[in-house]
Amino acid sequence: MPQRLVISCFYLNRVPDKLPVGLQWAQDLLTHFPNKYRITLLLHGQCLSLGLNSPGNTFLSILKALSDSGFKIVICELCLKQTGHNNRQLLPFVKPIAFSVDYLAEAQTGRHKAVVIYDAQA
Repeated sequence: MPQRLVISCFYLNRVPDKLPVGLQWAQDLLTHFPNKYRITLLLHGQCLSLGLNSPGNTFLSILKALSDSGFKIVICELCLKQTGHNNRQLLPFVKPIAFSVDYLAEAQTGRHKAVVIYDAQA
């Protein structure tokens, strides 16, 4: 059975329109290790906007391709509310979770343990 892996996508890249580190890692894992992991992308912090259905979402096609490849994509509902957004604004394949920090803690300690990878700002 593939290892569960959660990639915390918090930071955007400092270079406009360049992939955030977490998305780049996700693409690399899909390319080089397609069956090794069962991957969840957690969008929160600066990457919150990536999960929104808006004309300015330059990473929509990448997220859709990852979702179509079996990646689970979730977003922090608390972050959404704190920034004035709501679940109706989400891309159809992005699912809300209550709070990103709780999700990460549960992923690492719960009965379905996952490896959690934290991104960095490039």
